[in-house]
Amino acid sequence: EEAKKMCPNLRLVHVELLDGAKKVSLRRYREASYKVLQIFSRFIGKEDVLGKAGLDEAYLDLTASCNELMSQEETSFEDVAKYSFVVGTIDRASPHDQILVHAASIVKRIRGAVMKELGYSISAGIASNKLLAKVKYLCFHV
Repeated sequence: EEAKKMCPNLRLVHVELLDGAKKVSLRRYREASYKVLQIFSRFIGKEDVLGKAGLDEAYLDLTASCNELMSQEETSFEDVAKYSFVVGTIDRASPHDQILVHAASIVKRIRGAVMKELGYSISAGIASNKLLAKVKYLCFHV
């Protein structure tokens, strides 16, 4: 009630408890996590890796899909700058940077699908390894 006085627009939501216990049920969160992972799986290739790191975190290794895209289509460096926050510069001649650019375009499509189908916004850090991806995400997510 004290919080409502300080913030009159505050909306309090009661969560489910496990069988009358004082422990919160994570059922809805698990269901939502499963639905998000299902969307992720539609956008990755057979040789890519989807690793769940918690209810609200996953790691995608999109290297195989990115290599396939590199052989099929031109890399659009300008488009990536419109929807991604790029740290440093992109070397157009670098296969490594081309992979990251293609990963950003795949992640853009994933984010769009999650928003359209579930109404959730998601953030991503795109890098050459998990640690850098996590650091980028933590530093720059909105």
